[in-house]
Amino acid sequence: MNRGTSRRRGVGSSLLVVAVAIVAGLCGVGVRSLLDSSQSTTFGGTPAPPELEAALAAAFPEDSCVAATDGELAVSEILDRQEHADWRIALGTGATDEACVGALVDAGSRRVTLIMALSPALRERLEILAADLRSECHPRDEAARLVTTILDEMSPPGWELRIGGRINAPSERMEEVLRHIDAGCWIYSGTGWSADGTRLFWIGGK
Repeated sequence: MNRGTSRRRGVGSSLLVVAVAIVAGLCGVGVRSLLDSSQSTTFGGTPAPPELEAALAAAFPEDSCVAATDGELAVSEILDRQEHADWRIALGTGATDEACVGALVDAGSRRVTLIMALSPALRERLEILAADLRSECHPRDEAARLVTTILDEMSPPGWELRIGGRINAPSERMEEVLRHIDAGCWIYSGTGWSADGTRLFWIGGK
């Protein structure tokens, strides 16, 4: 029997840990960097089952926008099919049918959390802007205006722009970006979530 309509939801304290870890920009096993555009990722020291990761990656492709209702149904079907009867589905703040969602796996808590994700169109615009801000020199206020203009136009409400305190760039370009920032230029540093699931965007500089 399909348990998709009755599977228990839950958003407990572990979700707060997940969100804070993402905001901290930790990389490697567990979470992805803020510049990684993947819609499906994992968290924590316990490895997720590879077949679960693969199925979720296929269910939340980067080139599509999955609404929360469809995403919840897809995750429930995957968990049922793979016989993960003790796993739960959680809805993070802002994971609604008005926004795109992705999947965050916490194998230690046996939880898949649906979180706000960037639409393909917004992701593309921000990637273009990030490249422009790394190649051209814009002061803080101008960089903030450029990011805000895109978000006002293309993002669901409820996001926040954070200024300073974070430098993120492709590793092969980090030295170049740091020189760019030393010259007084500001860059788009990526996106993540606050503890309550609010989508955050950063610009970085000095």
